[in-house]
Amino acid sequence: MEKNVQNNTIINEETNKFSIMSYNVRCANDILRYEVNGSVQTRINYVIKNILYYMPDSIGFQEVTISSDPRIATWYSLIKEKLKNNYIGVGLGRDKGKKAEANPIFYNKNKLELLYQ
Repeated sequence: MEKNVQNNTIINEETNKFSIMSYNVRCANDILRYEVNGSVQTRINYVIKNILYYMPDSIGFQEVTISSDPRIATWYSLIKEKLKNNYIGVGLGRDKGKKAEANPIFYNKNKLELLYQ
């Protein structure tokens, strides 16, 4: 892929297209409270299926739970694990990644390259 940098934007010269998806996954507490049989473990399959169907170049997530404890399954850890073949995620929680909600951005690692974090 040839890169053409204009105004701090990288353009794919082959297609001149860039796809972005925004996804509000809903925080874990809302899912447990308002959905019958709802849980992060159940909903994650629908989220991932939708993402892999559209395969956007970049995805911005909202209300993603995050934890520095690897034993706790959170939205962030589940998304990261299930998309690891195609996407890389960056972002921290409101409290610098310890235990909070975050708005991470995932990018297609086969199409994009992280220049700065």
